[in-house]
Amino acid sequence: MTTEKIQNYTLEQAEYIKQEYLASQTQTTIERLAVEMGKTTKSIVAKLAQAGVYQRAAKAAGQGKSLTKAEKVLKIAQLLEIEAIKLESLEKAKVEAIDAILLVAQELYQEG
Repeated sequence: MTTEKIQNYTLEQAEYIKQEYLASQTQTTIERLAVEMGKTTKSIVAKLAQAGVYQRAAKAAGQGKSLTKAEKVLKIAQLLEIEAIKLESLEKAKVEAIDAILLVAQELYQEG
């Protein structure tokens, strides 16, 4: 039993997608290409990645790697000038609670 590989894109289509994307590396270009080709944006991105040209969009400021609970608790201790070991058990709290405390600590630090 042999299976025949289904080709989603012709060589011409793949080259066209690559050239269009290289001319304007934006999400809008990907969306336009998806509509033109009758494909999903994920399919277009996969084809661009396969061709080695896809560049992930940069994350907006403030959306980078978030701090861990331990890092947030350490930051709270620093802002409130408390020994970090005294707040160690705070790491077991829900992240929402730690975030709320960190926000208040930052506000207090800015006022003082």
